[in-house]
Amino acid sequence: TGSLSLEDIDFLKNYQNQMLELKDLADKTLKGGDKSRLAAGAENLNVAEASGKLGSASDRYTLTVEQLASGQINRSVEMDSKAPMPSMGGALKIRTEQGNFEFYLSAAGTKNNREMLDNFAAKINGGKTGVTASVKEKDGKAYLQLTGASGEENAFSVSGSLAERLSLDQTAQYGQDAVYTVQKNDGEIQRFTSESNTISLGTGLTAFLKGVGTTEIKAGVNASSGMANAVSDLVDKFNETLRFLNQNSDRGIGVLNQLKRMVLSPASEKSMELIGITTKSDGSLTFDREAFLNKSKESPSLVGDILEKVAGGIRNDAQMGMQESSGSLLGVQQYSQMGNSIQRS
Repeated sequence: TGSLSLEDIDFLKNYQNQMLELKDLADKTLKGGDKSRLAAGAENLNVAEASGKLGSASDRYTLTVEQLASGQINRSVEMDSKAPMPSMGGALKIRTEQGNFEFYLSAAGTKNNREMLDNFAAKINGGKTGVTASVKEKDGKAYLQLTGASGEENAFSVSGSLAERLSLDQTAQYGQDAVYTVQKNDGEIQRFTSESNTISLGTGLTAFLKGVGTTEIKAGVNASSGMANAVSDLVDKFNETLRFLNQNSDRGIGVLNQLKRMVLSPASEKSMELIGITTKSDGSLTFDREAFLNKSKESPSLVGDILEKVAGGIRNDAQMGMQESSGSLLGVQQYSQMGNSIQRS
C-alpha cells in the first residue's frame, strides 16, 4: 500500500466501514433486533413508543399524555383540482422565527388548479422558511396547506395579496406543546411540556408520544417496537451507504458494481410496502414506523418473513461489496494486481 495516496487509503477505510456496519445492522435485524433484558417498551402503543435501555430491569415508568404537540396549520380555500386555465397569482409573505420570506407566485404555465397548487408548494418549500407546504385533495377538491413545526413557540403568519385571495392568511389550527406526566417507579409524579412529541425519559431512554392516555414503560414488552428500531437503523444506514457510493461513483468499477446492487430492491417492492418500507426512484428507502407496527400486530409471521428477505438481501449486498478488490474500487491500473479484498478478518 506504499504507493497509495492518503486520499485512497481514507476512501478504502470508509468503504470498508460502510459495508461492515451495514452488514452488522442487517445481522441484528435478522436476529430480531435488540433483545437486551434492559430494552424498554411501552405496553400501550396507542399512547407512546419507547426506545433505548432502562437503568435496571426492575425500572418502571408510568407515562400519562394529556396533550400531543402539534404545529400551526393554515389552509387555502378548496378548488376544483381539474379546472383548467388557473389564473391565481400575487405576493405571499411568510413570517417565522427564522425570518421574513416573500414569494411572488403565478399560475402561468400550469394546466389546472392542482398543478398550480403543486407549483406553489414546491416554490414555498424551496424557500426553507421552516413551514412545510403541501397539497391535499379529496373528492376532486384540492387545497394548499402550510404546516409549522410543532410547539406554541413556532407560530407563523402569512400575508400578501395571494394569501388573501386563497385565505391562507387565516389560521385553521394553532400550534401547541405536548403536556405529559412521568412517574418513575413509586417516585414523585412530574409534569412536563415539550415542543416535540419525542421526549427523553432519562439517559438513553426516549419515548415518542402518539395519543392521549396512560402507558407503562418497562423491560420485556413489545418486541415489535425494538424490531422497528432495528429496521429504522438499518434503513438509515442503507441510505447513508448509498449516498457514500454515489459520492464516489467516479472511482473504480467496483464502486459502480456495488451501487448497481444496492439500487435494486432487496425484496419485492409490494411486499416491502406491506411492512412500511418504500423504495424511492434513486434506490434509497423510507420507513413508515406506524405501518410496520400495525402490520406486526396484525400478522407478525408475515412481517417476519418479509423482513427476513429485506435484511437478508441487504446483508448479501454488503457481503458482495466486501469482496470487491481494492484495485476495482480505486479503478487505477497499477492497483489492479493488488487482489486486496475488503473483508472482515
